Order: sequence, then structure tokens, then C-alpha cells
Amino acid sequence: MGACVSCGHDPGLEKPKPPQQSAHRSSSDCNGDVSKFGPRNAQKRPLLAPHPLANPKNLCFAYKNQIVSTVVSETTVLEDLNLFLLSSFGISDSTYVVSGILVTVTGPLMPFFMLPYLHPNKSDNPYPIVVALIKDFSIGNWGCAPDEQEQNEATLEWAEIEECMKSCGEDDEQLYSSSASALLAAQFYGLLRRYGYVRLRLPPCSPILDIFQCATASARGYFSKPEAEKRRKFLGFNQQKFVGYSHVKGSARQFIQLRTTKGKVTKTAKEVPIFDVELVEAYLALQNLAYKLFKLLCHPHLTPESHLSPELYSSLLDAPCTSLNAFNECPSVPHHQFIGTNVFRIYQYLREAQPNGVDSKDRSEGPQVEDAQPPGLLGAATTVHSDMGLLTVSPQSNLPGLTVLKHSDASRWVNVEMKHGSTCADGSDLKNYVFVFIGETLAQLTKGSLLAPLHFVDERTPTKPRFSMPFFLRARQKCVIPAVEGFGEEMTVEYFMSQVLQQRKQVWGHKPTTDF
Repeated sequence: MGACVSCGHDPGLEKPKPPQQSAHRSSSDCNGDVSKFGPRNAQKRPLLAPHPLANPKNLCFAYKNQIVSTVVSETTVLEDLNLFLLSSFGISDSTYVVSGILVTVTGPLMPFFMLPYLHPNKSDNPYPIVVALIKDFSIGNWGCAPDEQEQNEATLEWAEIEECMKSCGEDDEQLYSSSASALLAAQFYGLLRRYGYVRLRLPPCSPILDIFQCATASARGYFSKPEAEKRRKFLGFNQQKFVGYSHVKGSARQFIQLRTTKGKVTKTAKEVPIFDVELVEAYLALQNLAYKLFKLLCHPHLTPESHLSPELYSSLLDAPCTSLNAFNECPSVPHHQFIGTNVFRIYQYLREAQPNGVDSKDRSEGPQVEDAQPPGLLGAATTVHSDMGLLTVSPQSNLPGLTVLKHSDASRWVNVEMKHGSTCADGSDLKNYVFVFIGETLAQLTKGSLLAPLHFVDERTPTKPRFSMPFFLRARQKCVIPAVEGFGEEMTVEYFMSQVLQQRKQVWGHKPTTDF
């Protein structure tokens, strides 16, 4: 891999450099004792969750053109290892801290404290590290609001994109020859590269906002029904694909999943569950946003850097669903499937009040951090993850909770649905925003020039439901992803997504349940 990542740079900004073996150093150069560099604090803490380190494993790390290897085990102290790496790479431990690790050349970037979940590797395939200024490092703060600069810079105006595309009509050649579209594409791409997400601001009078409000009201009514009644609306297929209602017993999260279908009845005479028209209207509205945004990313002006192209746009995606009537009799569903490729989910997160704020089930799933106080990573409704598709387009929720690892240096978690300096707890001051994320498939297609951000949902108000409506734009499963040097040969989207699921199962230590 050997991607060059450093403080003050976004991960992936610099092209990978071939590692120089002459710069290789091992912890054996220090008699194998990483603790000789001492902890920054007097109190030492062991690495996370002993079970990933039951057997010692060798890990190799890269910084610029240097490589360092060391053996970690359940007795390794995280602070000692951090200081060992800083010293080995000649980085000042009075100014910087190792804050993150790039899992592969195409991501994702993960915080340093999750290091025990990495697989052993060799010096020809090291994990690049990211460093952050100590003064900016606050990874234990679960989800502060974006700083004012990030909040302002990460915002894109939907009205400008819509006006640009409207002026070009359906003529893609005219769109891609427009200087205005080239500027918008470069701005969008640059923000995704810098922050991993974009805050898309809709005009306050946009009819899309009314559609989202009506969909939320419809979902609220459905989720209030008895569990047995809700579970009747479910139709499962092979490979974890399904449409309808889903809820794991004991989980704070339940959701409705919508996908276009070839018909209202399958070949086996099973009926497709039908939901309120308001939910389908929300699907169509978010589909429109997602397709136009991805078309912008495929601008030929960006191709030399992004590796995307107009040809790729037309080959990767299902044709969009054009109307409410076509949703369950959709001609664009791939011929080998009964359901469409894209996924729309309406989530409700509702946590009952707990005496200590965290139940035992939450503590058993995913990475754990000592002394963490919920709300936050331990008590969150989802495990830490990155999305698998091309783009995720998600309207502002009624309660802030979408928490993202800072993309530039993994120094802290950012609750992107909170407004800087706001005391508003219900998210209403950002109600005309839609959040756009990169997915793992897009990171692979761009050969790591864009990275999918790690994130989780932290519903901060027990007993009060939080609703969210992400639309997952995905590539057709039989499409081919070109080879990426240092990470994988040419493969189909279906194979890639199954590999990502398997990797998650191994890294996070739980069975993947994502529907692909």
C-alpha cells in the first residue's frame, strides 16, 4: 500500500510511494521493548478488547517512505506503541500523536485505538499512519459539532447544481462542456476529498423538504404499530437482499427498506410489501439528488484525478425509476434480479432509558474503549462502519446523531448534524440540509483518491425517537471494477462488496448483516 499520509494533509492526497526497504525498522532495534519510550501519562492502559490479541501478531506501518514493524499482543500498551512509532519515524512526540491508520490504499481511515482489530501484514503491504497535532486530538469526545470553518467549507448549494443541469437539459455533452459544471464538479470532488462528506443545502422553499416531512410522519405511524403487524411486511431474497421491515430483537434500531421491483408479485407468488406513497416519493426525491451528484462526479474534467468518467456513469447505474407507478413494476431492474440495485431505508432509533446509560449488549459488539461515557461509541445505536456503495444521500434527521471520524487526521468524532455554536437539540436549525457520503465502492473506483468515512449513529435522547432516511446509490453487481495497484485485481462489484462484508466480519468481530 504505502500511501503517503501526514499531518495537515487529507488521506489519499498524495499518491502512494514505493516503500524503501533501507528505511525499514523493527521494534527489535529497541530490544523488542516498545515501552522504553514510556507512556505520555503515568497511568498505562492496555490495548483494546483482549480477544483480538490472544496471539501476538506482527504489524508493519508506513509513514512517507519509511517502514516500521513491531509485534503487538494483549500486554502491549497503546500509549507505548504510539510513542514507539513517533520515535521510529522521527516525529516529535511533544507535538504530534499517531491518530489514525489507513486500512488499505482505498480506505477506510480508522482511529489508532482500533489497531488491535488489524490483520497481521508484511513490509511490502504496510499500514500507512496518520498523525495529528496533540492540541487538536480529542478522540475520546464522542461527537462534537463541526468547527465553524468545516461547517462553512463543507457546504454545497443544491440550487446552483440544479440550475446548471437544468440549463443543459438532457444533453450530457452540453453539461460536460460547460465551465460552470466543471467548477461545481471540482468543488464537490474537493469537499468529498477533504471532509469525506458534503452538507448539501436545499433552498428553504424547496418542495423536497415537504416530501421528507411527509415521509417522516408516515414512518412514525408505521413504527408505532405492534411488532407482529410490522413484521408481516417483509420479503426476503437470496444473499441477504430483502424489502420491507427489519428489527433485531433488543436493538435500538428498526427500519423499513425499499427497493424497486420488477413486479408486485414474485415468480413464487409472494407479494411485494407495499408502503405508503409518501415513502416512495421520498425515494424518488433522494434518487434524483443522488443521480445528479454522481453525474457531476463523473465529469471528464475530473477524470485524470478521480478515474471516473461519463461512460462509467452510464454503465454503473440502473436507469432511475421515473414515477410512483413504475416503482413496483420497474423496467430498469437488472435482468438477472427481481429487485433494483439502489437501497432506501427509513430508520427509527429509539433507546429506552438505562440506569447507567449503556446496556450489556452494546458493550459486547464492536470496538470498546475504557472509561467511555455514553452517549457515544459504546452506547451508540450502530457499530462503527463505512457505507459500501457509491454515494449515501441522507436528509438531516429530527435529532442530531450522525457522527463521523474527522477525515483529515482521525483526531476526533464530528457530529455533522449539529450546528456549530447551536444549543438546538432537535436539529431544526439544519432542517434544509442533506448529507452526502462516499461509499467503499466509490473509493475503490477512484483508486483511493476519495475515501469512505467511518461513522456511527449516536442517538443522544433516550425515549425520544430519531428518524433518518438514507438513500444508498449503488453500482450494478455485475459491473467490473478496474484493478487497483496494491489492493486487488479487476473484480465485479458483487465480488468486491462480498469481500468488504467478509473483511468487516473479521475486523469488527461480528457477523455482517448489510443487505447488498
